Amino acid sequence: MFEKILVPLDGSDLAENALPRALWVAQQAGGKLILLHVPATQGSYYTGMEGLAMHNVYAQDFSRDSQYAAGQAYLNNIRYGLGRNYPDLQWDARVEFGDPASVIVDMAQEEGVDLIVMSTHGRSGISRWLLGSVTEKVLCQAPCPVLSVRSQEAIEKALVTLDGSALSETCLPAAFSLAAAFAASVTLLRVYSDKDGPDYQQVHELDTYETGLGARMVQDVAEQAAAYLENIRLQYESVGVPVTTAVRYGSPAPAILEFAEEFGMDLIVMSTHGRTGLRRWAFGSVTAKVLRNTKCDMLTIRPTAGEFKQGQKGFKWAK
Repeated sequence: MFEKILVPLDGSDLAENALPRALWVAQQAGGKLILLHVPATQGSYYTGMEGLAMHNVYAQDFSRDSQYAAGQAYLNNIRYGLGRNYPDLQWDARVEFGDPASVIVDMAQEEGVDLIVMSTHGRSGISRWLLGSVTEKVLCQAPCPVLSVRSQEAIEKALVTLDGSALSETCLPAAFSLAAAFAASVTLLRVYSDKDGPDYQQVHELDTYETGLGARMVQDVAEQAAAYLENIRLQYESVGVPVTTAVRYGSPAPAILEFAEEFGMDLIVMSTHGRTGLRRWAFGSVTAKVLRNTKCDMLTIRPTAGEFKQGQKGFKWAK
């Protein structure tokens, strides 16, 4: 599935943390690795996590030709340095000018890229591509799955989060393909809340009168969620990846993060659910909250316009 993998590099060690993940996937899939560098522009600004303009301290007063040559030398150095250990891997090194996020998305579209692998860096990162700026824009507009790298630990356990909608299920093919590439197990997690079940005020009142009906209603919702996950598990049983299921009650983002932490997940897979992807971070996107707070890698899939239209009626989690 991942025959073309794009790795954007900005010249920092932090950005290069994405390379081991990308190399492993490419090697398993027999795919091609595209290394992309976008030279900094003198006097350009990038928006930081708190919305503050941060001057690009990496930009230098080089001519365009000099910047291009320096970028090619940088990528070739990485390519040849790593290539000794991957003699059969196909490589391509590209230097392009422009807005980094736009260049990344445009190249992914033009080259028919199957996966973008990039470091999110985190709040403490000093790279000029910070989560909340370039990475956020790429996640909003990418035409393919995006693997955000935060860890160098082996990926052995993948957590796939589903809310019962067709939109959330658009992440499944990519999730199982990546899990197969890393020989990882998969846990399907369904988090349900008061929006999925009966009127919880009514349930509370019923329980107050010790009828036991409220508890049975809640149990019915949990059983329905478990049956839904079991059906998904059976659909992907032939992939050859170990699959387990889990159901939790609570607010989606905290419940996902707590589960991932408790069971030592190495990768979280989620669909962004909508046309706008992660643009509406301020409005409580579950995907965005998880991405900002998780300690492990995260694979994010944005449904196509057709998938969004088809699955919109089953949408559960607010963006």
